[in-house]
Amino acid sequence: MTYVNARKYLAAHRGIQSSPERMKLLCRYLDDRVRFKKCIHIAGGSGKTSCALMLSSILGAAGLKTGVFSRPFASEERESVSVCGHIISCNEFADFTGKVAKAAKSMTADILAARGEILSENARNSKITKNLLEGKISPEPSFDEILCAVALVCFTERACDITILECGDSRADPTGVIEPPSVSVICGGILTQEQLRTGIGIIRRGTREVVSSVSPGEAYSAVLNTCVRMGSRLTVPARAELSLIRRNLGGRDFEYRGKEYHLPLCPEYQAQNSLTAIEAAYALRRTGVAIDSDAIVRGLSEAKVPLRFELISLSPFIAADCPATAGDAATFCESLKELSGCFGKNTLLVTPEGESSPVSEDMLSECGIAIKKILHPITEKDMRETAIAAASLSANESMLILGDIGFTGRLTYSIRKHLGIG
Repeated sequence: MTYVNARKYLAAHRGIQSSPERMKLLCRYLDDRVRFKKCIHIAGGSGKTSCALMLSSILGAAGLKTGVFSRPFASEERESVSVCGHIISCNEFADFTGKVAKAAKSMTADILAARGEILSENARNSKITKNLLEGKISPEPSFDEILCAVALVCFTERACDITILECGDSRADPTGVIEPPSVSVICGGILTQEQLRTGIGIIRRGTREVVSSVSPGEAYSAVLNTCVRMGSRLTVPARAELSLIRRNLGGRDFEYRGKEYHLPLCPEYQAQNSLTAIEAAYALRRTGVAIDSDAIVRGLSEAKVPLRFELISLSPFIAADCPATAGDAATFCESLKELSGCFGKNTLLVTPEGESSPVSEDMLSECGIAIKKILHPITEKDMRETAIAAASLSANESMLILGDIGFTGRLTYSIRKHLGIG
């Protein structure tokens, strides 16, 4: 299977609803090679991807080969799968997708064949569930199931020591079929009901450690009660023990529980996310994984989280973010207030056309950001022209890019290319 065909195969399965029953069956057709003894499962609200990437950097500093499955991807599906901080290659993605497609084809064929023998002994003894036999669930895997399976096969083939799986906001998320994880992490101070249900869902009997940043209230009580019922130890980041030492565009130095850390990300909310990553690393250490304190400090100092208030360039000043909800917008604006002095007197705002951003022009004005002009690049030509405009900014001008991760990823790639910075 070629890379182009792999992407076409995935695209053809969009619109199919995910099913834990079918995902479990698909894993069996993959010879159960996609089970891991050491796994970190991350769910909840905002901060999941940031926490996953910080943890990956920490584990890498400890000498552990770590695979990360994160969502959403920026522009290509393979960007959801990385090993040791590097996105898998096009050839690898095509190879792993081909293996998943072969297993899925056999599974689908067996389901369709078994549907005519629902009452037979063979059907009763098979692993095919009643819902699949009766046609209540599609025999074809969903887009998310295939992409998750590609990641699991990749981590097996690459012999990863530890895997980090980011869960979507649904109880039917395909990552839920894994064996009980060593550590479950619930991100986000405030969760929607669906996010809370999903977060609680990753706490299972056999999960030894749970780290939750959920704010006190009903959601926290629900997490605590689930941990008690499942026999899991619960750790909550001690935000009161976080103290800022210094902050600049290169990041921030802070002290937490008597130890100093450097985080190369300047927004305050990323400092909060880092506490969850730190506690998750210590929780994993309590399960027997060799992670020393110096590796946690070193790994955090090398952490990279693309497109989460990412500073693309300091001269000219160009920043990008992907706020999707009103809560994200509020957090983003708090960070803007800290950095408003870095923006030029006139700022170019770049957003997708026809999509309403949760961050309005009035909100930016209140943060001290004066918008000179708004651009809505659509075509690749528009993207190139916007990148040329970014490279031509004067000392009194700056650029702020806001949009979904696909739009922002494509544009920032083009800008970096024109600026010669990657």
